[in-house]
Amino acid sequence: MTRFVLAWAIEQDDPLLPLGEGGRLLLVRHPERGWEFPGGRVEAGETPEEAMHRELLEETGRRGQIIAWNTTYYDEGWVALIRLEDGQDAVDDEHVAETRWWNDVPPMETWDAGEFSDLGLWVKSVHGELGHPP
Repeated sequence: MTRFVLAWAIEQDDPLLPLGEGGRLLLVRHPERGWEFPGGRVEAGETPEEAMHRELLEETGRRGQIIAWNTTYYDEGWVALIRLEDGQDAVDDEHVAETRWWNDVPPMETWDAGEFSDLGLWVKSVHGELGHPP
């Protein structure tokens, strides 16, 4: 059972590459946990896709298209690779202090920086699967 969803969220024209290799992504800053991927709990009666779109809108004010899912990295959660639609970042969630675009792994408070490296390799593999050179 999928209990939570997270987003590796990129702009419309950004390449599907890991941080530090030309990629960048939108992160949210939780007041206590620090910088993290947008996302959260899958509510009763929601599909992971519905939860991802809801969480993304609440935490960033943005909508986007899901390109791929990583359903194996976390035991109880899925990570969506999302290409965001044009728009302005806007927060409507008391658990998000700010949003920010990152080209490199941000300073971590509670999350493991290795997650960015591991998931960046997945993003790179999706890039290759879509017919783009590595």
